[in-house]
Amino acid sequence: MDRRKTDRRNEKMTDLLVLDFKEVLKTLWRRKLLIAIFTTSMLIPCAVFIYLKPNEYKAIATLVLENEQFNLSGLETTLPHQKLESADIDTQVKILKSPSLSRETIESITGRDPSYEELRDFIKSLSVSAEGKSRVISVSYVAESPYDAVTAANAHAQEFVELQIRNRHEKVSAINTWIENQIDILKKSSQKKIEEIQAFKTKSGINQAENSQELLEKQILDLAAQLAPVETQKMFLQAKMEAEKGKHPIVENSEIIENLKLQSSLAKQELSSLQAKYGINHPAYVSAQNRYNQALSDLTREQNASGDDVAIEFESIAQQEAMMRQRLEDLNKKADSLRTDQAILESMEAEATASRTLLDNFLSRAEETRSQLSLNNPAARIESKAEIPTEVDGVPKSSLFFLLFAFCLIFGTIITLILELADRGIEHEDDVKKHLNVKLLGVLTRIRKQQNTDFLLYDKYLEEIKRIYMSFAMNKDLQTILFTSPEEQAGKSTAALSFVRYLNSINVPAILINADRFSLAPAEIQGESGVAGLAEAMNNNIKIEQSIQKSNTIDFISIGKSDVRSIDFLSSKKILDILDTLKNKYRYVVMDCSSMNTSPDAEILSAHVDEVVVVAEWSKTTKEKLKKSISSLKQFSKNAPSVLMNKR
Repeated sequence: MDRRKTDRRNEKMTDLLVLDFKEVLKTLWRRKLLIAIFTTSMLIPCAVFIYLKPNEYKAIATLVLENEQFNLSGLETTLPHQKLESADIDTQVKILKSPSLSRETIESITGRDPSYEELRDFIKSLSVSAEGKSRVISVSYVAESPYDAVTAANAHAQEFVELQIRNRHEKVSAINTWIENQIDILKKSSQKKIEEIQAFKTKSGINQAENSQELLEKQILDLAAQLAPVETQKMFLQAKMEAEKGKHPIVENSEIIENLKLQSSLAKQELSSLQAKYGINHPAYVSAQNRYNQALSDLTREQNASGDDVAIEFESIAQQEAMMRQRLEDLNKKADSLRTDQAILESMEAEATASRTLLDNFLSRAEETRSQLSLNNPAARIESKAEIPTEVDGVPKSSLFFLLFAFCLIFGTIITLILELADRGIEHEDDVKKHLNVKLLGVLTRIRKQQNTDFLLYDKYLEEIKRIYMSFAMNKDLQTILFTSPEEQAGKSTAALSFVRYLNSINVPAILINADRFSLAPAEIQGESGVAGLAEAMNNNIKIEQSIQKSNTIDFISIGKSDVRSIDFLSSKKILDILDTLKNKYRYVVMDCSSMNTSPDAEILSAHVDEVVVVAEWSKTTKEKLKKSISSLKQFSKNAPSVLMNKR
């Protein structure tokens, strides 16, 4: 048990050494032919492609985007949606790469509308890139002819500049049209306001001389002055009338009365003047009103009554006073209406003035804007035109061939390592000695199998069989040997038969037992029809000595004629008795067991034999399968299994 644990630890340490650098170099050297095949198979077509590939030339033109700042005199917020500022770098790069601009470039070069293939090839050969964060853009074109390359690069750059000019003209035209429309709207608005003012003046009569404010005020003052004597006369006549009725005695032609009449008249005139000038609430008017009332009171007191009939004169004076008061009221109403109309007119004139001022300001700003727009500077210009390239674009072909060879060599090496790591099969002795940590008995060469062919006739094959025998002969106690394989078709039966044949050829007693229950043995050990074999001996139907058969070269025991599937090596101890019996008669007892992927017979029988030989097919039996078989056998066998490589 301790030995098995040690073996498993050694296997783990061996796995860690799988990627050892020296081992990798050895593997690459061993696979040098495969590497050469992979390298050559990839190198030749690629080299032909590079050789036949035409040289290409690259021409580069440089554009600079102008960052124009326009002083639009305060019109920025009122301009329409057309903007004059240059677009960002990414937008300009996209425009340069656009199929529409490429189509225009091809049309300018060829003079015709390009086909889809021509447009696709042009865009494929075109390259546009911004130089960092600057406003410089490189336009490059790759072509087989240097002249075609420089022509295409310069034409594309020129088409871009012309496109910018056209776009600017369209925007400037749209802005100018908008400015003209705005000026026309402002002019019509100003003219309309003037017409409205004139119509209002005509309607309100402000333009007539008799309706002027100063004339109306003068008429009101004059009428007020005329009204004062009439009121005085009316009051005098009224007093006379009352005197006639005997209420007041009136003394005619009295000097006092005449003076009082004069004072009353002057006070009345002053009162009318102050009323027109200051109004009835002014202190001067109130004082004049008191003086007038006092004069009138004195006059009334002095007058007694007159003997004359003054009714007619009083009526006339009353009518005159009513007419004058009506006239004064009409003049005041007309003055009030005139003041209202004058205020409306002043408001309309202010609006007309503001409209005219806005028009004048807009005209001056529009003129300044037009002067800037008339410069017609494009948003981009060609900084440097493309020149005819003198060198081939990219890496020279000589360097490409060298790089290609290096790449193909590396590629072939990587593919080889991948295949090696993929465990295609054991193809070297070191895979068994180091990686699996088991003993390698030998490597049997591949021989085309033909009927009645003796493999021992081949020198290399015979020498490997001798080496196997010498390895076993060193152990005097070794008598029983079990041959098995990880999978079928590995050649274990042929190897066991060849080993027993060689032992008999050198007069070493040996017998071969066919213990493979699932595949046919070679014709030499199938036995005669109807002859009992191992199955009958295991079932105690016969003694093992009775099942021994002889051919021209060896003694052997066939699997038997009974139902071989019923043999159970695990539950029967009969196999131990059989082996002990045969060991007394033969120096070596060789058993050919079924493969390990078919049944567990090999694991069971390995516990009863002195040596287990695992036959693996060269380059087909994988390391994983062989490793799994050996690990399984180590759990039951007395000694570590040995490996025999076959069909190299």
